[in-house]
Amino acid sequence: MFARQQAELSAELTRLAGVKKIGPLLNTASRQIAITEFEGKLAYVRGNPLNQIDIWDVALSKLVYCFDSAHDGRIYSIVATSDHKFILSGSEDNSIALWNLKEKKLAFRFEDAHERAITKLVVSNNNKFVISASLDRSIAIWDLEEKKLVHRFVNAHIDDIWTLAITADDKYVISAGEDQIIAIWNITTKRNLCRIVEAHSKAIIAVAVSSNNKYIISAAEDETICVWDFETKELLNKFEDEESAGISSLAVSQNSGYLYCGYKSGEFIVRDLEGKEPAKTYSTEYETADSPICQILPSSYINYLATSSLNGDVLFWSLSSGEPTIAKIFQHGQTEFNGIKVTSDLKKIVSISKKTIFVWDFKERKLIHTMRASGDEELVGLTLTPDNEQIVVATSDHSVGVWNLRDLTQTVNIEITWSVWNLRKVLLEVTSDGESIIYAAPAENFISILSLAEKKVVAKLEQQNV
Repeated sequence: MFARQQAELSAELTRLAGVKKIGPLLNTASRQIAITEFEGKLAYVRGNPLNQIDIWDVALSKLVYCFDSAHDGRIYSIVATSDHKFILSGSEDNSIALWNLKEKKLAFRFEDAHERAITKLVVSNNNKFVISASLDRSIAIWDLEEKKLVHRFVNAHIDDIWTLAITADDKYVISAGEDQIIAIWNITTKRNLCRIVEAHSKAIIAVAVSSNNKYIISAAEDETICVWDFETKELLNKFEDEESAGISSLAVSQNSGYLYCGYKSGEFIVRDLEGKEPAKTYSTEYETADSPICQILPSSYINYLATSSLNGDVLFWSLSSGEPTIAKIFQHGQTEFNGIKVTSDLKKIVSISKKTIFVWDFKERKLIHTMRASGDEELVGLTLTPDNEQIVVATSDHSVGVWNLRDLTQTVNIEITWSVWNLRKVLLEVTSDGESIIYAAPAENFISILSLAEKKVVAKLEQQNV
């Protein structure tokens, strides 16, 4: 009896260890995004906690469309076709959905595409098929034109599959995951071409293939990045990160010359693929920059790459100068609140952190718009006008800005004379007629009255404390 109980306990501990490991990796998968065009504008696509698919306009920092009830479970993978006509999503509900961006509707759903959650999707460069990987340890090829299964590699791996990559000529797909094996599959012959066994000593969390089809690159939880010769399958180079917090994502530059590496610490490092140049670390210094980078997504048609972090942040990096520089930050989660207000019609919630204005849809319970402040100032006070049309925000540089709630464009900026150099908190109210703003900073010894029409301070009231 005791031996049987011990065996059952051991089996349960093994199961729980597996669950503990799967959880964080699935959280990482759920942060995947896709870059595409929507109504002629650059956009990124992401799943949200309501199992919907949101499309965000990059220029406007705004949610412009949502596919409601996209899945019955968490969305773990999103990809876009290179012609910007479709996006595809894979979910823990075991289905793959094909979405028509022009017609704004579901084009097709591959029901029961797998027996368990779909962890990864890659679409072919000719947009004719999509390949899926699942926790059921199979890999499937789907014809997007005929809407049918082409082939399934059953038991493709002996453990969970976390990552896929496809060659530029659409001939091969590379897979890897928990079993530390890199597998190469011939899409045409539907056979396994090769397996690189014990490629790493721990789970492989990312694979990529160079656009010239010369190299396979793998990154694993053993904190190493390996570069393999695609032709000979020999190990050409190994990058070890003993001092880092562990690699979490990987991509190859369009010219096949560089590796883009994301880390659990939030660091973004660029490496020369052949190891001839020293690695360069690029700054992600902003208030929530220490979150693991879950995905790095170079774009083939714009001079940008995008990164997606575990906390929901999406960053666009400009490559126009030859080196990555942060061009835009989108925060989809708020960890600090410097102010929060609800419109009187109960339609929207507005909140601020140190650097960002967030607008939430009250009924839908979701974020619909963000705007990040420029410069070094912080947002320290918030209120709304009585007509619910404008946001009033105070900043640490002693100014008050008025923003249209509809599109988050700034219409007014009023500077306040001051006696304290840096403010941490400001109290704001708008009079019921919507004509004046009452401004008080606990660190100051006066209350200011601001005229919205005149866009200036019209009076000051001496005070002892606020």
